[in-house]
Amino acid sequence: MNEGNYAGFLDRLYGSVIERGDWEGVITRFADLVGGARAWLPSLDLSSGGGQGVIARIDPEAQDAYFQYYYSTNPFVRLGPSERAASWPLCVTTDEDRFLKEDFVGTEYYNDFLKPQNIHSVLVVRLAGTGSCNRR
Repeated sequence: MNEGNYAGFLDRLYGSVIERGDWEGVITRFADLVGGARAWLPSLDLSSGGGQGVIARIDPEAQDAYFQYYYSTNPFVRLGPSERAASWPLCVTTDEDRFLKEDFVGTEYYNDFLKPQNIHSVLVVRLAGTGSCNRR
């Protein structure tokens, strides 16, 4: 990542915050900066599993499938009653930070949700957690 690319990303990010702009462009640029193929900025309601999100290079049907079912198989999301009430720490983590790769690729979440989308690694940047909503 060179300084110009980073500065361009920050300009676009700040512009989107101030003018409620193009979040798809922001997350697309972020994915490019970190060498990612796809990006997703979801807002997940931990009580219901529902939510919404901004996607970049992801099929909208995959996002719908996530909120309808795959949130419940996501090993990055804790859904027990105590976790729903707890404050979630802001963090940056990867699948390899949290799991042995062989364990992660053995999950239903990986095999039935990520792999069909040609996603083989995950970077989670948790931006906020308020009430029952978690913003990643």
